Amino acid sequence: MHERQQNAAHGDVSGQVVQVGEVHGGIHLHGRGRDGTLADVSLDAPRSGTPIRGRDALLAELTGALDRPDGLVRVLHGLGGCGKTAAAQSVADHAAEHGIAVFWIRPEAALDAMLRVAVELGASFAEAERSKATPTAAQRWVWRHLHAAPHPWLLVFDNVDEPVEFCGGRRPGDGDAWIRGSRAGLTMATTRVGRPELWRPALLLEVGPLDERDSVRVLSDHAGGPDPDDLPDAVREAARRVGGIPLALRLIGGVLQEYRTGSSRYEDVLAVLGRSLRELDALAAPVLAARGDGRRPERRMLGGVWALSLDLLRPEIPQAPALLQVLSFLGADGVEVPWGRLPHSALRGGIVDTGPEELTGWSLDRAVNGLRAHGLLDVRESAGVATVALHPLVAEVTRERLGADGLAVAAAVHALVSHPGGDDLAVEQAAYRGVCAVRERELGAAHPLTLDARFGLAFSTLERRSLDEADTRFRALLRDWARAQGPEHPGVLLIRHELGRIAIQRRDWAEAEAQYRAVEAMEESGVLGWHLWTGRHGRALIAFEQGDLAAAERQLREVVRLREHARGPRDIGTMISRHELGRVSLARGNAEEAEESFRTVAEVLDDVLGPLHPQTLASRYERARAAAERGAADRAAAEFAAVAQAQRQVLGADHPGTRRTREALQELRRPRPE
Repeated sequence: MHERQQNAAHGDVSGQVVQVGEVHGGIHLHGRGRDGTLADVSLDAPRSGTPIRGRDALLAELTGALDRPDGLVRVLHGLGGCGKTAAAQSVADHAAEHGIAVFWIRPEAALDAMLRVAVELGASFAEAERSKATPTAAQRWVWRHLHAAPHPWLLVFDNVDEPVEFCGGRRPGDGDAWIRGSRAGLTMATTRVGRPELWRPALLLEVGPLDERDSVRVLSDHAGGPDPDDLPDAVREAARRVGGIPLALRLIGGVLQEYRTGSSRYEDVLAVLGRSLRELDALAAPVLAARGDGRRPERRMLGGVWALSLDLLRPEIPQAPALLQVLSFLGADGVEVPWGRLPHSALRGGIVDTGPEELTGWSLDRAVNGLRAHGLLDVRESAGVATVALHPLVAEVTRERLGADGLAVAAAVHALVSHPGGDDLAVEQAAYRGVCAVRERELGAAHPLTLDARFGLAFSTLERRSLDEADTRFRALLRDWARAQGPEHPGVLLIRHELGRIAIQRRDWAEAEAQYRAVEAMEESGVLGWHLWTGRHGRALIAFEQGDLAAAERQLREVVRLREHARGPRDIGTMISRHELGRVSLARGNAEEAEESFRTVAEVLDDVLGPLHPQTLASRYERARAAAERGAADRAAAEFAAVAQAQRQVLGADHPGTRRTREALQELRRPRPE
């Protein structure tokens, strides 16, 4: 008898499997090789264990197209993490329930997957293997089978985030590559790139964030299904904080379900998330791994989902990643950034100025459009002004992932908010908050660069009339600046001047007098601030607010004379004192003199500071008030309306200055009794 040998098979095998009962010696199977062999790829759609929320209109459009194919491709596009794949999954579930064949194509294995689609539709397996060697011919061959299919089908190309590359360098909308439309079934694609010029004539359907109600329901679904009405308030606040991004809601829900042991655990987990969204990824990673959902973490974690878009953009548009970092400061908390806030001249030489070519307005436009195409920002228009807006969660995660770029980004942002012509206080305040956070962390609270940013934050806070916050910030800054730079440093003088302004607005005359006398003493010892004779100017304002118009006029005329003699008639400090002198004239009943004074001041400030600077708008407001006092109602109304519109843009609709102008216009338009 021969001794039984162990069977050994070597090499690639495809096709049918042959089972041999007993073989003496080894067997070596000679396969066709990988180039001619179809890979074993799955065409099954991924399954979701939770219902889709807030997409009723979108799903109605897609299922209608599935039931009645019209030959148009449907492209689901939007910000990473907004649920494009989940929406496609829901359509796939609908198709399967109605007996419609579903083919789910992943870009990394498209050729093998599409050839297997043809086989499932009845094509020869051998012919499919032969077609693999000629991919372009394979596309035509597969689509002949799809067009001729006897039964309807759903074909989904998921995560086509490089559509031109996926289509072999061609525009996907041309319909001569893998992505094509058909009246035999529905073709869908999910992508971050929503550029109509690439996809036309396909129908683009944007998948955006959820509203608050659906956000809470999604979070509840992933937290184990508690009734949304029974969730603690902290959970609702977490849902609001992430702004309706389904990926973030799914991660938070999974963390809550895994870690909670009672109501207090909700509060504990959410407290961690409140410190930093970076903690969310750290908590969620083991949860996803335990559930078998740890594949491709760049698509399942907040820290990677938008970084993937930037990785796709970087080779073609190297300025895009750094520009998003800069915008995450300027556009924090949903603040819309006016396009005028992004002059390329102010960004040259900084972190955004990268790549082989010099930064130009065109390259900056291209970077914005690239970020927009990936859903990372939105470009809007309000009252004829173009603005750029980031989702608050995108801005927050971007800031938390700055790493070694933090100081360079902070420098670029500081340069932008210091650049002449930018006058949006909401943008300034958001930007300075971010710059301060980075510099305090990296350099310390008393570093000169940090002190400079802290002054900018306190100043923008005061300009937005948040007196208590501004006072707290300026007093802390006064302490740190005096310790670090000395009590006679010009920065100390500037801070005391602003504290005097706050005291006047609070009608704390003793505090205002003390601060401005301290400023005057510093000036007499040779310390200079932004403007000359700031202490005298401040004390004149105290007299005006106390009703001593004669003393206010006398002191202001002297300050105007001194400033004009030292720095000329177009000096900003001179104009500010002339503005206050006009207010005195108006209060004394000299409306004609006041209007002329405000006209002169507004024209100079418009030229020097710009038409949207708050000081320019303040002078225009006073000019309208003087015109109204003179009986020129139409002229006054037109000016009030123009100022109110500009103030809404610069200060915000709820700013006291904006409300004051709006109320003055309403009062002027109110019908008078006969």
